[in-house]
Amino acid sequence: MFWVITLFANGTVLLLFNATLVATVANISLPAPPASVPEVRLDGIPVPALIVNNSLLVPTGGQGVVTVRYVPRLGEADNLLYFNITTSDLFAIWVQRGVIAVPKLRIINYTMLNGDLLIVAKGPGVLAYAKPALPVATQSAGTPRPTTTQSGGLFPSLTAPSATTSSTSLNNIATTAVTTSTSVPLTQPTTSSPVLSETLTTHQVDHTAQELTPFLLVAVAVAASALGFALYRKARMAPSATQLSEVDSKILAYLHKRGGAYEAQIARELSLPRTTVHRAVRRLAEQGLIKIEKRDGKNWLEPTGSS
Repeated sequence: MFWVITLFANGTVLLLFNATLVATVANISLPAPPASVPEVRLDGIPVPALIVNNSLLVPTGGQGVVTVRYVPRLGEADNLLYFNITTSDLFAIWVQRGVIAVPKLRIINYTMLNGDLLIVAKGPGVLAYAKPALPVATQSAGTPRPTTTQSGGLFPSLTAPSATTSSTSLNNIATTAVTTSTSVPLTQPTTSSPVLSETLTTHQVDHTAQELTPFLLVAVAVAASALGFALYRKARMAPSATQLSEVDSKILAYLHKRGGAYEAQIARELSLPRTTVHRAVRRLAEQGLIKIEKRDGKNWLEPTGSS
């Protein structure tokens, strides 16, 4: 399965699944334990679902576009938020600007998109991240705003007495840290409430779906290119599907020589069992090398391209 994980600049996380499923009851394995009941839609309409052993059972009535959105259960270690990914699914991780992502997953590809970071990775593993600090809402008029040149100025939760100590803290979670660009200040609302919610409400989830649409398309394109390259390499190493066996070649050569023949006639003149000829004829027909016609209740065979 293919999931999109979004690390928002306000510190919230959203997991999104959207695919057409053909099943009376779809069984969707959740990659991370949910913090609350996931939102499930079938063809855009909310439907009930049942969670059994970290799997989501969705009644589809045979076929439909299933959309699942939920917030995972988070833990905290070394001033980082994290959650475990237990499945081997493919993930497109959208890291918004200002968030430090620490994925302990198998990274397949990554790219920058409008200042955000898009990572294609494969589970299982752990995804940790550092939430950027919120700007101060108000400040007294007579006090000048202090400036800092410290590299982690946007992330005071990760700041330690020295840069070396902060780096060691990150390495306790994962071996490689992926950071987005912090050269541009974060834009945060400075009105009524300076503190943003840690969880997404239903209204926020609906608004988030509209924001995710272009990034979901890009994520699918990046993942498809990576998978396509892997399948291309596998196809080059695999034997050709159109390689004919000795019996198939013998029957095909006989038909080209005669221009056509009945199936029973081929078995008799080539001294082959009827069942062997029947299976070979089906293989040749599936590959488009011969045509089968019914004449007087018998199978008449002709090579493709013959008049």
